[in-house]
Amino acid sequence: MNALNRRRLLTSGAAAAIFAASGLGASAAPVRGGHLRLGLSGAHPSDGFSAMRPFGPFMKVAGAGLLFETLTEVTADGTLRGELASQWESRDGAHAWDIQLRRGVSFHDGQPFTADDAVASLRRHLRSGPATPGGRLLTEVTAIRRLSVDRIRIELASARVDFPFLLSDPHLVMHPARNAQAALRAGLGTGLYRLQSFAPGRRLLAERVSGHWKDGDAGWFDSVELLALPSRQERIEALLHGRVDLIDDLDPEAAEVLRRMPRFEVATVRGNGQIVARAPRGLSAGDAFALRQALVHGLPRGLMADRLLAGHGAPGWDTPVGPVNIHAEARPDLWDPDRARRLLEDAGLSGLPLALGRRAAGDDVLAEAVSRAGFEIATAPEAVTFHPASGRPTEDWAFSTGPAPDLPWVAGEKTRTQFDALLRRGRAISSSAARADVFADLQRLVAALGTVAVPLHADFLFAGTSRLAHGPIIGRTATLDDGRVAERWWFA
Repeated sequence: MNALNRRRLLTSGAAAAIFAASGLGASAAPVRGGHLRLGLSGAHPSDGFSAMRPFGPFMKVAGAGLLFETLTEVTADGTLRGELASQWESRDGAHAWDIQLRRGVSFHDGQPFTADDAVASLRRHLRSGPATPGGRLLTEVTAIRRLSVDRIRIELASARVDFPFLLSDPHLVMHPARNAQAALRAGLGTGLYRLQSFAPGRRLLAERVSGHWKDGDAGWFDSVELLALPSRQERIEALLHGRVDLIDDLDPEAAEVLRRMPRFEVATVRGNGQIVARAPRGLSAGDAFALRQALVHGLPRGLMADRLLAGHGAPGWDTPVGPVNIHAEARPDLWDPDRARRLLEDAGLSGLPLALGRRAAGDDVLAEAVSRAGFEIATAPEAVTFHPASGRPTEDWAFSTGPAPDLPWVAGEKTRTQFDALLRRGRAISSSAARADVFADLQRLVAALGTVAVPLHADFLFAGTSRLAHGPIIGRTATLDDGRVAERWWFA
């Protein structure tokens, strides 16, 4: 078994309390049957299972937990467990990992899943390099080898005790080694559901597989349909008119309306979702740093969480580590609009616009607060923009994934050297207490000298018919129960 198995992120009691606060009820007895219809954001006409690019909620739900599976899985309570890997063991002080594959698993065409398939699935991303999401996850990997028909070894350039967590990423789904591109185009995986039809950017239909290795534990629907509904209004209308059973990315104001309607349930899940502030392009390094410091000190975070997120969020800590992570030690500085104004004046950036969205445009209270800090609320090419981002289940993973593909968490040779040394040290330590100290130092470094501000942690908000039920805990790594709603939920 895993010699460096991850400690629980939540005890069952604490998780149940968080779940109860979400407003959703749980059923203790899963029931098989029914057709689940999901109205989802994030679909695109170029979507496909062979695509090597980031994807939105539509393709996240369509992949791991529906048509495909990964080697490991982060459960709803934050624990790591095997999916297509049954065991894992570190070698050479976590410089290598031996992965025992689950036996008796078949692809939807009846062919067995073997080590050759696992190696090919991972090497596809390794070849793509850091230009792709999967490639970025595997930058430390130096070799992937087949040890036997059901065992592989992954070798790393440096020690990484949390490496098995990375194998749960939905980009790293397992697919056949033979005719891999054709198999991916056909959605040929080992998941609980088999693809029936797929119109990229529009609709996907899948039916439950019989005789799956998860029978009796997951996959309760007879069939699942994903509908691409790009706007929040479209999704709400589809839910209200009974065209779908569950929608994602719910507007915070709409959430309060739906809560008062007994036909629907609303999930408010405090996870690691972030709102990241990005500077406009073209600034010098000095001006970019001054702007970042002005954002850190000048954004009224509590007011923003209340006015923009209707209370469905919390002030961010200017690091990628969020509420779910154990080593979440950082806290935002106190609001200091006078300091922010001086920073902007010295950099010649007074009056810089903040593109805070439709709701902020008519908010006089928020406008006055940001004006005191030297900003204004407006949309313009030179505006600071705010982007949602998913958190990560471990601190190592969070700091290893930059706020943008071309942007590291810190800049400057000296600061980057210090950052890299702390990250390597934290990756290699198996003691939770010692890791806590290292990652606390890393958070303080990024909070003080980082490249971007992270002013908010946004809750995952989604809503569905009250007929839907699920287990006692909702996953907090990503929306829709970590994207595995089709696997974990059922009709009561």
